[in-house]
Amino acid sequence: MIETVSRHISGNKHNAAYSHLPESAMKFIVAALVVSLLAISGYPLPTSSTRAQPDLLMQPSAVTRHTPQSDTRAQAPMPPVQIVGQATAGGETPALRILAAQAHAATRAAKSWPARRLPGPYTTGGSSVVQRSAAASNMPAPLITFDGINNRDGFVPSDSNGAVGPHHYVELVNMQMAVYSITSGALLFGPVPINTIWSTPGTPCATTNDGDPIVLYDQLADRWLVSEFSVSNTSGPYYECVAVSTSPDPAGSYNAYAFQMPAVPGYPNGKFPDYPKLAVWPDAYYMTMNQFASATGSYAGAAVWALNRSQMLTGVVSPTYVYYDLDTADPRFGNMLPANLDGATLPPAGSPEYFAEVDGTKGSWLYDAMRLWRFSVNWATPASSTFGLAGQPNSVIAVAPFNYLPCVAASSPNCIPQPGSAPALDAVGDRIMHRLVYRNFGDHEALVANQTVDAGGGLAGIRWYEVRDPGGSPSIYQQGTFAPDATNRWMGSIAMDRYGNIAVGYSASSATVTPSIRYAGRLATDPLGALSQGEQTLITGTGVQLSSSARWGDYSSMSIDPTDDCTFWYVNQYYDSTGFTNWRTRIGSFRLPPCNMGGLTGVVTDASTSSPLSNVLISTISPSGFGTSTLTDPAGAYTFTLPADVYTVTASIYGYMPATQSGISITRFTTTTQAISLTPIPYYVISGTVSDSASGQPLTATIQVTGSPYNPPITATTTDASGYYSFTLLGGQAYTLTASADFHPPQTRPIATLSSDRSENFALWRQIILIFVMKP
Repeated sequence: MIETVSRHISGNKHNAAYSHLPESAMKFIVAALVVSLLAISGYPLPTSSTRAQPDLLMQPSAVTRHTPQSDTRAQAPMPPVQIVGQATAGGETPALRILAAQAHAATRAAKSWPARRLPGPYTTGGSSVVQRSAAASNMPAPLITFDGINNRDGFVPSDSNGAVGPHHYVELVNMQMAVYSITSGALLFGPVPINTIWSTPGTPCATTNDGDPIVLYDQLADRWLVSEFSVSNTSGPYYECVAVSTSPDPAGSYNAYAFQMPAVPGYPNGKFPDYPKLAVWPDAYYMTMNQFASATGSYAGAAVWALNRSQMLTGVVSPTYVYYDLDTADPRFGNMLPANLDGATLPPAGSPEYFAEVDGTKGSWLYDAMRLWRFSVNWATPASSTFGLAGQPNSVIAVAPFNYLPCVAASSPNCIPQPGSAPALDAVGDRIMHRLVYRNFGDHEALVANQTVDAGGGLAGIRWYEVRDPGGSPSIYQQGTFAPDATNRWMGSIAMDRYGNIAVGYSASSATVTPSIRYAGRLATDPLGALSQGEQTLITGTGVQLSSSARWGDYSSMSIDPTDDCTFWYVNQYYDSTGFTNWRTRIGSFRLPPCNMGGLTGVVTDASTSSPLSNVLISTISPSGFGTSTLTDPAGAYTFTLPADVYTVTASIYGYMPATQSGISITRFTTTTQAISLTPIPYYVISGTVSDSASGQPLTATIQVTGSPYNPPITATTTDASGYYSFTLLGGQAYTLTASADFHPPQTRPIATLSSDRSENFALWRQIILIFVMKP
């Protein structure tokens, strides 16, 4: 959310009666009560992860917790309020580039809304499964990196987020939108005010430009999804502005809609929709938001939405929605996200959408847990749609213990230190961060998420999770807290590629490190629970933020290129010079292996007989100096997996002329076939005799031979009774013969290029041994 003034949020006091007890004591005390309390309160039993974490990298931090306040609900959980409605207004716009040319702008000044947190308490004191070492330094450098939108409107935070499509990267920040080329980073369109999209239909969104923007690429339809909220005044009515492009062109026309916040008991103008987050799913566009009594009021529960995706794609004027107000189900629910589909493999037929949040202990919540809901929408009879178990989670999964940063627990935005006397930055450390990502790998389904936690001593670290089987018996497959040194890491966004590799981007800062943009990752084959590929920098900031509001973020965005389902794209904010609101954004991409790999295969044969040749040495080299080698198998075949590049390939074996093939192009995800034939080289005979130089008698001698560049298969022989020896050697190269016999010094004979049979005789001198006798 946009803000120009400091926040003043009162803290929540912890119950001091049990604050002296360590976490372990508290957990033993309540362990016997957990199952009963969950059953009484109507919660499903938790599913625990049984997977161990790597001991070397994962070092649990000391954990001290405060006993949570009692649950103050006046009544038992009730079903959520369900409302089926339609968009207030909507219609197709002219092309965005045409509207922008008309210099459209909001007709009123943008308002500033404070960042809003859910009520505490927040436990403090460090977290577990902390990765204290950065491990390897194998994270690839950016493939491309370029500046995105800067602060054109004078507001903080940036709310920088973006999405990548087949040809475009679309970025949204508070109040602005721009389109870039993914091949060059060139600006193709904008920046323009985001609400330009809603100008034609005459929706309330046309006259406001209030922020909390989100952009997603709908790869199932090759369309773009854009949203921001609209707040006409502090007491409502409130709107969520959502638009879907009518073509793959993000600067083209849109089906643009305004969804008014529904009236619910006690709120005739609806509730204020803070921090809305959207996701793409086959049957709907799903949305979450934290609701407040008004733009300046108290927390009023979570809300989830299903928007009729099919109707929005086809331009129906008033598409249907299904809305749930979860305040009656449990007022503690909030800061949840809907799962966004990544990858070309759809969820199983009839699969619900998944929603998740991660909570510390609170009220009757006795352990740190991830809560998962399933939203099953029925557009034929929308009122029969269901969310969770009457609003309660379908699954509650225990996660490794974590605690919030002390500043988060104190409801203070001043969390992350900067160099010098610059004010500390907001960590937004009370929630999982945009995006929650879903993938279907065929043999399993997975969700990945991240949040900022206290890695020990108030150091901000990235806690990340991978959940398996969300539609069945979900469990934490792996989790970790990335905090390899004394630098704070926060404002993360996570994604997973087609191979199950994971990368997370984030901000990094400390008292000696200016706020910068970094990313870390792991391969699917790495040990569980660790970002084992280390860390890479997208850009190093060269300035600090002086704004007293402390706002930073409030989110960033990691997305995956749909064309290869492998290239990670990340955007976040930074400062290139010290100032109050002069933030900039940086966009970049990278790939993890094997996403940048291709194949090379072929068979090596004898050019004269076409017979396959085994044990041929095949060597590759790229212009960057990367090279590797292998031997052909008994069938003459060879195979390589290589980074995409152009290679020179050489085949060599004794008896054949070496062959070199240049300009062999290796392309990602494809296999290049390169057959090689080798021309045999003629053989010649070197023979001769070895004799004593004085007597002329034949000697029993050893003849050794070395070759350049190849040694022959037989490198030594012994003369016969007549002193005769013979070698059959490869022509076209040099040799050195060495003859040696007992009591005769060895004799060496160099031979230049062997081009014919030749005779090489050796006459060895006998060593004379003198014996001296000493007389007494």
